[in-house]
Parts: sequence; C-alpha cells; structure tokens
Amino acid sequence: MSPATVGEVMTRDVITVEAHTPFQEVVDLLAAGQVSAVPVLEDGRVVGVLSEADLLGELDLDGAQADRPVARTAGEVAAEVMTGPAVTVGAQNSLLAAARLMTARRIKRLPVVDEEGRLVGILSRRDLLRTAARRDAEVREELLAGRGSGDAPEILDRGGLRVLGMDECLDRAGSVPVGRIAFVTDGDPMILPVNHGVDGAAIVFRTTGGPKQFAADRGAAVAFEADRYEVTRRWGWSVVVRGIAEVVEDEEQIERYEQLGIQPWADSVERPVWVRVRAEEISGREIHR
Repeated sequence: MSPATVGEVMTRDVITVEAHTPFQEVVDLLAAGQVSAVPVLEDGRVVGVLSEADLLGELDLDGAQADRPVARTAGEVAAEVMTGPAVTVGAQNSLLAAARLMTARRIKRLPVVDEEGRLVGILSRRDLLRTAARRDAEVREELLAGRGSGDAPEILDRGGLRVLGMDECLDRAGSVPVGRIAFVTDGDPMILPVNHGVDGAAIVFRTTGGPKQFAADRGAAVAFEADRYEVTRRWGWSVVVRGIAEVVEDEEQIERYEQLGIQPWADSVERPVWVRVRAEEISGREIHR
C-alpha cells in the first residue's frame, strides 16, 4: 500500500478570507464558532493564516469596550493582523511528513496548496486524528509508527520539556490504568479519576452514571489527563487529550471496548455505561534528560 498522502484526508471545503477583508468581519466569522482560524488569500494564493490568537491582541479588554474589537491604524484588514507567511503543505506530501511539520512548527493546521500556491484544502490535527482512529492498520501505522525514526527531530518546548509525538501520547495514555477526566458541571469545574483504555485516538471508560454520564449525554467538551512520575529519578510525563464526550450505545463498539481489559478498581457497583472521548487535540510532555 502506498503511503497515505495529505490529499487523501484533507478538508476540501475551506472557509477563507481575503487579505483586504475588514477586521470586524473576521472577528464576526470566528466568533460564530464555525472555525478557530482561516487562511488569508490574495489572488487565490495563501499569504497567511488568521486565528483567534491573532485577534486576541486586538481586543480592548479594559472597561466597557471589553467585548468589542478595536480598529488599529495598522490592523483594519486581515493582512495586517494575520500570521504570515503561512506554513503550507502539498497534497502529494505524506501524512507522516505533515504531522512532523505540525509538531516542529507547533501549529494546529496546514493550508494545502497546489504548485502555484493556490489553496486546495486544509489539514488539521482533527484530520490526522480521524486517520489515526481508522481500523485499517496500514494507514494508522504510517501516521503513528514514527517512534525511533532517525529523521524525527526531538522537540523541546519553552520550558525545556520534550514534546511527545502523537504515537507516544497514545501509547503512554494507554500504559497506565488511571487517568483524570475534567469537565464543567452546573457552572463549576470538576475533575474525577477514571480507569480508562485507549481505542485508536479515543479515550474510553465505564461509569455508573452521575456527572460523567451527564457530561457525555450532552456532548460536553472535556479534557482527559494521564501521567506517570518517578520521584527518585525526578522524571515523568503527562498527556492531555481534549475532545467531546459521548455515551456509546453501539453493541459492536462496546464489545470491542470490553476486550481492552479495563478493570475498574471500585468494583462493588456495576458500571454499565460506556463513555468515549473523541479526541480533537492531543499533546504530551516529558521531563527531558
């Protein structure tokens, strides 16, 4: 099987703005919640990317104007606020190369361009995760089997911690029996321990109901964290998964999850409800030695 390419999994229907699009229109577009960033085009070619992070610096957060964008003398159109030039990738490039580029440049999405620099799609971390979760093993291994590859650069974050690749994050999250699920209930944050397993790029666990099931019933945004620390060596790692929780009712999926060997430590009460966290973002760090 030939290596999976960016063009096979990229999103082709892309929301964009022009370089001359007014600042206020971009704010309204991102505030609508459809996307968190947009490619900026000029004559059909990608010249930059404009994200929510780019716009935050343009908001007056002091006083009565807190929720209204402030027009700057040098920031009234998209081209003057965007991050550019854009980091792009070709549709013919491999998914593994694109994933490494995202990790190395610490970005969440890559505009996909043709030979003339014209936009043909966009590749996001979510697209990579969907591919990682597929059951056809060849494509999944192409993306995840990068550990030990001689051309995979070691990345350190600004705090000196080693950035874990996606395959390492999934392997580590599945190597420990207990993690923590975080969500908001009745307006307040809550963190609870769970005995979990990893299925593709999803985190799964069983529950009796209560706040964890309520969060899944409403499709809440949640965070999951797993870690391991060795005090004597002063070494450790942490993996964080952000995504959407949902109750699993499909019998075939439940049967597969039951084969993962998840054993709740608190076993005095049956836990019949399966909850899955569909990952939208996965990140991990390890203390570098």
